Amino acid sequence: MKELAAREEAEGEKKVIDPLTIKIRKFEQDMKEEDLKKLLSQFGPVTRVKIPLDPETNLNKGIGFCTFATEEACTRAVE
Repeated sequence: MKELAAREEAEGEKKVIDPLTIKIRKFEQDMKEEDLKKLLSQFGPVTRVKIPLDPETNLNKGIGFCTFATEEACTRAVE
């Protein structure tokens, strides 16, 4: 379990290199991946959402990543 938590921690700190992925910051700690996906789907189809969790508290860190299916959807979300 500690190994999994360490890997999740490392993933949360990786730089985003996918041009269709955006980083979202400063949201509530009770935000879930499905909530973030629903919120961002208004801009277009979402293929992946990831919210890293703090292994000690099991709460999110207030950051998340969203990958869109199209460049247009990604651009709308950023704007």
